[in-house]
Amino acid sequence: MSRLLAWNYTATDVGWPMTGTVAAADLDVFTAGGLSSLILGGANTAQSDLTETPNANVVLAGGHGNALVTDEPISAALRAAATATTDTDWQVAMAELSSQIAVVSAERPATVRTLLATFDRGTTPGGVRLSETLAALAGLGWRAPATLAAARAASPATDVSFQSQAVSDIRLGPARSLLQREHDISAFSTALSKPIAITATQRLTSLALFSSSWAQDTDAWREAVNSSLVDSSVLLSSISVSTKGPINVVGSQVDIPITLDNALGQSVTVKVQVVPSNGRLIVGGDVIEATIEASSARTVKVPVTAAVGNGAVTLRITLFAPDGSVVGQPSQIPINVRADWEGLGSLIFAALLVLFFGFGIWRNVQRRRRERTAIEPTPDAAVEAPVNAPVDPPVVPRG
Repeated sequence: MSRLLAWNYTATDVGWPMTGTVAAADLDVFTAGGLSSLILGGANTAQSDLTETPNANVVLAGGHGNALVTDEPISAALRAAATATTDTDWQVAMAELSSQIAVVSAERPATVRTLLATFDRGTTPGGVRLSETLAALAGLGWRAPATLAAARAASPATDVSFQSQAVSDIRLGPARSLLQREHDISAFSTALSKPIAITATQRLTSLALFSSSWAQDTDAWREAVNSSLVDSSVLLSSISVSTKGPINVVGSQVDIPITLDNALGQSVTVKVQVVPSNGRLIVGGDVIEATIEASSARTVKVPVTAAVGNGAVTLRITLFAPDGSVVGQPSQIPINVRADWEGLGSLIFAALLVLFFGFGIWRNVQRRRRERTAIEPTPDAAVEAPVNAPVDPPVVPRG
């Protein structure tokens, strides 16, 4: 492995887009990205209109730097030879390859030109004839191998005009969706304790889907893109508000519990913003910050105050990452405000209390009256003589 990586295999200023897919507006993007030299297919230039084949190094108009333009006839013959499956096909392809190189050599025999031929990036060569093709190419007497650096250093051609090519709309739409989704996941990841766990995976998936090898099978590519978008949608919804409602608010000041779910395998930190749909409720306090452990839930309490009248209110719950990026989709919780129930309930309680004690006092008064009535004598009993009382003898006067 150390020998494999011992050579300088990285060039950060060279871009190699797929053949025939570069538009004029793309050149500004490549330049801004630091790609001072591009490898362009012959379809992106008017190379075939020239009477003589120039060096592969050409100057792009408009200050877009230089580009290395491939020789399409030579590249086509090289690819056919490398992927030939029979001896006859290989011999035909090699004859075409050697004749194309001979034609260029015969144009200006005294002038050395550095040409560039490439294999097809859209397919993977079988490799059966690759070594044989390169060996046969090395045996041609009118050619010599050159490095990419030598091609870039060759005298640039200034008479090759750029021809803009457009990528099919069938690919542009899904490609934009992939780029937007990667941006969304990058923003979402700022709430995670280890963002690279999801950003690295998404980047590798995007790079694989942007590979030019998909160009030969658009239907399979779109299916793979849709599958990736579905998977990433599940990821973006892994931090959510599980409280659904409706919730009844019967006091003037209450705390509404809101449950936050985290389905990820690592802890997340979010800020909870609560906004009522109308003035019946006033949310108090600052934005609530909460840390939710991996694969768990946490309940936070939001203080609210009933302000004006009764009725329906919808609380819009939005989660933010610490840097202010929105996490997931906002949730809505329906609230039924019955603030006067608190005063009405107090009146009802006071009335019941009065009735309870009043009934007790009335019962005591009635009981005492019954007791007093039971011990007092009746008027008839006061004048009635006892049955066995002695009778005094009559007094007889003496005369």
